[in-house]
Amino acid sequence: MAQISTANFNTLADSLSQQIQLWINTKGLGTASNTVSLGTSNNKSTVQGLNDIQMESYLALAFNALYNNVQQVFPGNIAVLYYDAVNALRNEVGGNFNSFLSNASDRVHPNFALLAPDILAANIFPAPSANVATYQVTGSATGTFTHGSALNSNATGAGNMSVKANSTIGAASNILTLTLTTLSGGTSTQTVTVPAATVNGTLFSIPGGQYLDCTNITCSAGTNNDAFAVVVVPDRIIAL
Repeated sequence: MAQISTANFNTLADSLSQQIQLWINTKGLGTASNTVSLGTSNNKSTVQGLNDIQMESYLALAFNALYNNVQQVFPGNIAVLYYDAVNALRNEVGGNFNSFLSNASDRVHPNFALLAPDILAANIFPAPSANVATYQVTGSATGTFTHGSALNSNATGAGNMSVKANSTIGAASNILTLTLTTLSGGTSTQTVTVPAATVNGTLFSIPGGQYLDCTNITCSAGTNNDAFAVVVVPDRIIAL
């Protein structure tokens, strides 16, 4: 039997990853809005408000247990639900996800790694991040740099990063010099030019490879209040 293609593997792995994201989004914790958790919490409150002590006692056991079970269902127990599908997919790639991914120069979404915790961080692409660093121009060739959150190399590999215009850019182009951290811990300096009148939200890829962090930004031109963010762009968008 031929090994599954990388494209078909990604289609299946990404679908499972998105299913896990839906579990995360809708299950929730505590009284998070519009979640299963909120519903089970409301059930508890309804039972507590009944005017029949015997009925309340009987229902409370069941609905308190339901609430507690929902709090615990993810991520530990959810892997059981997906075990057969993940194990079958593992067999289709020769029994070792890491070897398959490395040989194919491929990576999986962090959610898939929740179902297959043996996958190494280097074989996991980081999810989108909008807060690696920001920079706001305060005058020609001056501005304020603010560091956000670096990627955790114990959880994922380095990421594709872009400069995002966080405002509509003024009448002058911005030439940004970025100091970046590579997966090996080294430093890379890259330049990104953002043209005048660029629309808010436009992305400009940072050249030179993949990175864990942006530790500084300077500009050699620009207009007061021009704003930028360094963001992580995932290898691909997962879908059901």
